[in-house]
Amino acid sequence: MDSESTLKQHIDTIEKLSKRVGMSANVISNAVETVRDRITKLEEETEVSSSPSFRSGRPPEKDTFDDEALKNLFVPLLQQ
Repeated sequence: MDSESTLKQHIDTIEKLSKRVGMSANVISNAVETVRDRITKLEEETEVSSSPSFRSGRPPEKDTFDDEALKNLFVPLLQQ
């Protein structure tokens, strides 16, 4: 079991089933404590990473795309 939500569901299941079979409070408490210990370990293992930052070393280049460049782009298509 690797997710915190799954482990919390497991605690709920332990508590529900223990009432049906009449388990002692001590056994239930030990089982729930074991699951909570696992949740704590998962929280410790989880790393929180910072958001990446993207910096450009130089300003973006301006595209010079005039009418002549546009014409040269489509002339080969017109010649076919």
